[in-house]
Amino acid sequence: VYDSCQAIIGNSIDEVDRNVISGNDGDGILITGSAPLACWPAYTLVLENYIGVGSGLGPLGNGGHGVNVQGIEGVNIGNGEFYGLHAVIAHNGGTGVLVGPEARRVALRRVHIYENGGMSIDLSEHPTGPDGPTPNDPGDADDGANKLQNHPILVEAILDPPGLALTVSGVLDTVENLYIIEVWASPECSDDGGAQGTLHLGKFDVWTDTD
Repeated sequence: VYDSCQAIIGNSIDEVDRNVISGNDGDGILITGSAPLACWPAYTLVLENYIGVGSGLGPLGNGGHGVNVQGIEGVNIGNGEFYGLHAVIAHNGGTGVLVGPEARRVALRRVHIYENGGMSIDLSEHPTGPDGPTPNDPGDADDGANKLQNHPILVEAILDPPGLALTVSGVLDTVENLYIIEVWASPECSDDGGAQGTLHLGKFDVWTDTD
């Protein structure tokens, strides 16, 4: 997708009509522009696609990244919370979702990202590729890919009564705003902090303040 602010890739209503974007030598989807392109409040929509898997969810990875977003403001990846569907980005040779240094307002909603060659999501300051985990900074005042959004820190997860309810608590050090936190389960931890999400457990809204 090149120099477009309102492209739509995929379908968020009918599971039968979803795209299978797999088996390519390069990236599954590349979204870019000739110069930093401020689309927001319009969005390019990448909806309920299978990226790196076949129609039966078997491995059929792309050689590059699953989704590569460069130089654009306003991209929405996934939308399944509204229709009970979900996007899958898996088995790709590179990062699941790569967000480049001039990309902003790239939102991911209920996207299953797992078993990619790189991190699940990389907010990269490298001009041509991933740069690994981005550490949180006090107050989230830095800028860059997706404004180098700080990630929440999970403090505690309690399953009570067993198998019925999960309660999580944590800390999000960032600028004052409304944030949507999604909770995912992964079969294993990652040494680099880039664990990938396989099972969607739920979501909740959080208002942050200056404290």
